[in-house]
Amino acid sequence: MQCFAEAPQPMAATCQDASPPPLTWPDPCAEQVAGMLVVIWALRSERIPLMPPYDQYSAEQLVDFWADETTATGHPLPAHRG
Repeated sequence: MQCFAEAPQPMAATCQDASPPPLTWPDPCAEQVAGMLVVIWALRSERIPLMPPYDQYSAEQLVDFWADETTATGHPLPAHRG
């Protein structure tokens, strides 16, 4: 897991001196973090997890996976199913 082994970058002394970090795409950790989020949500929602690469899915497929009862009804999911 080399992605998480990198040392944090120091903060700029003041906001005026701060410049945004350079953007790199794709982020080497993005796929790994996305995978962890997908697995956590699949376990929580009892859905079949999406398989990487995640950019292969349409917007409709992603909404079907990520949307939950709270999104559709406004009522939260129960704390425990079973």
